[in-house]
Amino acid sequence: VVQMGIEENVLFLNPAREQTTEVSANQMGALLCLADIVIHGPNGTVNPSTMKSIDCTYDILCCLAYGISVISNGHGWIGEWVGRFYKLFSASNIHSLSRSMQDMIDKKEKLDPLKKSIFKALKNEFLFEKTLNEFKEVINSFVTEKKSLEKLNLDKMIEKIETLVQDKQYIEAIQNISLAFEDSLLCNLQKSTLFRLIGDCFTKLGDFENGSYNYTRSIEHDPYHSKSFIGLGTIDLQREDYLIAVPHFQKAVSLSPKDEMAYLGLGLAFEGLKEWKEALHWTYKSCLLNIENQPGLFNLVKLAYHMNQFQEAEEILVSYVTIHPNDVNFVYTLAGICYATGKMEHAKQIVENLLGMDPMNSKAQALLAQIQNQAEKLKSSA
Repeated sequence: VVQMGIEENVLFLNPAREQTTEVSANQMGALLCLADIVIHGPNGTVNPSTMKSIDCTYDILCCLAYGISVISNGHGWIGEWVGRFYKLFSASNIHSLSRSMQDMIDKKEKLDPLKKSIFKALKNEFLFEKTLNEFKEVINSFVTEKKSLEKLNLDKMIEKIETLVQDKQYIEAIQNISLAFEDSLLCNLQKSTLFRLIGDCFTKLGDFENGSYNYTRSIEHDPYHSKSFIGLGTIDLQREDYLIAVPHFQKAVSLSPKDEMAYLGLGLAFEGLKEWKEALHWTYKSCLLNIENQPGLFNLVKLAYHMNQFQEAEEILVSYVTIHPNDVNFVYTLAGICYATGKMEHAKQIVENLLGMDPMNSKAQALLAQIQNQAEKLKSSA
């Protein structure tokens, strides 16, 4: 802003801050509509509070309706909507924002047709009656939801939230967790589970800071909550902090020795440290606990090829294919391992069975050709 020489004309506002008294929420729309250009650049949550985040959707819609140009980083659905008309800037690149600002200033006189198109789109997409009815439905469903939750016992509430998280309904899950926390009968174990579920939601949404914060809160209420240690370890893996991930997953394994994800996480952490034998050991144990653990099986095969050590992967694959004989991907993988270990006849038999299920499988056809070529070479040399 200073380099562009417009610092006297720029006002920075963050209406979500608790100490902001100069501008109240109902004044924002009127104030923004006096601007020439508004920058929409939220970065998610404002602080570790689970339910507090920047939401300027209404203000941005006001700006667009009044013909104010908006520069956005594309955050949230309103950012995506703005991106249909204006070019987005990169949230992590100040130069991208600077170029967008300069471009908007230079083309200010040429934006009138675009603003008319935006206003027309607003009128067509945000019909008042439709929006009013939808809002009524939301309010009614919220009230109904709250009444029904009050009748359910806490364990059933938590089971429902677990299901929402598994189904990737993270926003609805957080809303239900907020309702659950209103119950004064929550014990420490239940609070720990709820904080862990919030951590799962934020982590899946890519907000590792809030994910880590809530996993830590979970452990404060229940220091034996293994899934929260798995959550912390998962964030460490995403951040490539493998030295920190190892003790988190080790703690999870000690607390829950039958949780295959704790073992798999430990294997991935050792893999990040290039401790290949340890990585193979723990990944193999993860698959033994659950033969149908596909992420573990994929990683076990990857380690097998990297280390040229196929015994463990072949053992698990044979067990998996016995249960799922029609899973062509893993059948092909087993054939590939048999080929890599020199078991040509066995590999050929598996591939032929696979082509019987899927005749057009190009990978299987190529592998069969390799097996046949190898057999011809051996025959010629003999």
